[in-house]
Amino acid sequence: MYGPINKEMVSEIRSLIQKADIITPNLTEAYLLLDEPFHSDIDEEEIKKWILRLSDMGPEMVVITSFPENSSMNKFSVIAYNKNDSRFWKLPIDYIPADFPGTGDCFTSVLTGALYREIVCP
Repeated sequence: MYGPINKEMVSEIRSLIQKADIITPNLTEAYLLLDEPFHSDIDEEEIKKWILRLSDMGPEMVVITSFPENSSMNKFSVIAYNKNDSRFWKLPIDYIPADFPGTGDCFTSVLTGALYREIVCP
């Protein structure tokens, strides 16, 4: 748990996921939502299984925003799944060794705008 997040909040988020079309948890949030113990050496096959478990909770698309590509934690990817076509995709991202609160919110806003544009204004 971190910041204002507690067990009650995680439980409430799980119930909201059932109604969501898209969720964008970071790796820590994915661990919390699945009630898995945190470890930084998760591999791509395991994260894909977790993404499927999150998708089984309801959303059509699951996007993990901070998947570590190696145990040194210096290479990351965004890894996602679209239930509609059973397709995974991955986008490598540069690691910046700093904390910037709100970057997940910014990412989700950009993703939402891109999806809106694709759906409404192709």
